[in-house]
Amino acid sequence: MLLSSEEAEQLMSEYDSASLYLGAFADSLHTRVARARLYQRRPAASDGALDTSREFEALRARWGGLPARTLGRRVEGEEWVLLFDERGRITLGEEAVREMLYARGVSGECRREVWKFLLDVYTWDGEEVERVQSLRVRRAQYESLRRQWVGILEMAGAAAEFEQVASPVKGLPLGSGFGGVGADANTAVGDEKIEGDVVSKIKERKARVEKDVVRTDRGVPFFQGSPDDNNILLISPTSPRFKTAHLSTNLEALKNVLMTYTLYNFDLGYVQGMNDLCSPILAVMDGDEVEAFWSFVGFMEKRKGNFSRDQSGMHGQLKSLEMLIRFVDPFLWLHLDRIDSTNLFCCFRWILIVFKREFKFEQILTLWEAMWACPFTKNFHIFVALAILNKHRSAIMKTCTAFDEALKFVNDLSETHDVEDIIQRAEVLFRVFQQQLTQAMREQEGIDMATGAAVVPSPIATEGKLHAGGEGRGLSPASSRAALTADTREGGKSLSRASSRSTVGDNGVRGVSPSPQGVGVFTLDQLIELAELLEKE
Repeated sequence: MLLSSEEAEQLMSEYDSASLYLGAFADSLHTRVARARLYQRRPAASDGALDTSREFEALRARWGGLPARTLGRRVEGEEWVLLFDERGRITLGEEAVREMLYARGVSGECRREVWKFLLDVYTWDGEEVERVQSLRVRRAQYESLRRQWVGILEMAGAAAEFEQVASPVKGLPLGSGFGGVGADANTAVGDEKIEGDVVSKIKERKARVEKDVVRTDRGVPFFQGSPDDNNILLISPTSPRFKTAHLSTNLEALKNVLMTYTLYNFDLGYVQGMNDLCSPILAVMDGDEVEAFWSFVGFMEKRKGNFSRDQSGMHGQLKSLEMLIRFVDPFLWLHLDRIDSTNLFCCFRWILIVFKREFKFEQILTLWEAMWACPFTKNFHIFVALAILNKHRSAIMKTCTAFDEALKFVNDLSETHDVEDIIQRAEVLFRVFQQQLTQAMREQEGIDMATGAAVVPSPIATEGKLHAGGEGRGLSPASSRAALTADTREGGKSLSRASSRSTVGDNGVRGVSPSPQGVGVFTLDQLIELAELLEKE
């Protein structure tokens, strides 16, 4: 029943990686169901439906304060130009510029230039002449890569025609005499052969890219072609009429950028979802393939783990989100656990394509640049996910009673979000988490996260009891695991010293409902893992 869910089937049809993720979850679910039957486990009404202390307004009032993100005037073209000196160098420094871009957002007239800094096409300390020269070199590199895959496909087409005429052996894989492998080769995401000759890989990737490109942002004017071609592209790709349609100029450019990337990062290749990440970039670069390509390369450096064959990147991010929910809102986590949704498959698409389908096209531009510019964490997207779930926590706990209902509920939220509201909520929830984690580390483990130095634990910690969402503000945490471990170990106090015994639990803090039994308990190792969400770029 789970795997035949209409919502799950649709997601798996759009993204091959979703099938692998859900398949792995199904295996673990069978074990879990058997264990539940063994212990006569029965579904129960969610305790969280009665709790309001984890609602956004309650958390903000107690912990979060006001966000730095404002709804004031965005950074516009003239103001952006004035940030540069006569040699074209930014005068404020990278950190100050990031803070400004995050706090105010970017107007459309300077977005193209700003994104090239945020996506590492340009360096933050370079001069204008250096940027011009760098772009000239990058343009030549792109054209060289593009000529290579175009040439490979042209030669493959000529060779295929020759085989049909000259070879009595049908079905011989093209290029099989140059290191090709048989049909029993291992497969990667999307069923691409891990082993295989270059020609066959390029041909297969072209077919995959073209299949996805024609379905990309059909409703966005930038990608629309003639009305006749648009209508034909809406029909099945297997239809004979489909081949008569012409891609619009910008869809053709999108195909070229994605194909060139498959050669640039040949080991990764093309995976479904990359088209969703590339199309907004191409639109912002106004169809310039070179600028779009190198900006996409910069974006993929941040998110290529989403498309790895072993799915470690997706598993890691969804696991971090699951732990974050359990730490900040254990009632919501318990409800998700009861409906077999703590694997967060309902959030899979969010993380895979960085909310591309969850916001309207113009709004995703605003969200992405806020994430890239974010001055306080490189994991802002995890807090965006938390913000969406937190905003709808009551509805989720009251109406979602099964895995597929949670998936449908989340999918139905697509393009209903107010991007500025979600960004502000995400920032506030980051501050909430930051303060709660700081207190937990200080009171449980006697560690000052700002310095890594040892402090005297509170009496609560010696009793092994501390609420993850208790009162108090503590100090600002360090930005990485290294900052937590180095100084404390210098003092002879290793962070791993008590990970098997230390827990964060409940202490009945006034105004905060105690966590469900066992849900709010965290070992020291888990706290350190949570602290990694505070890492900056």
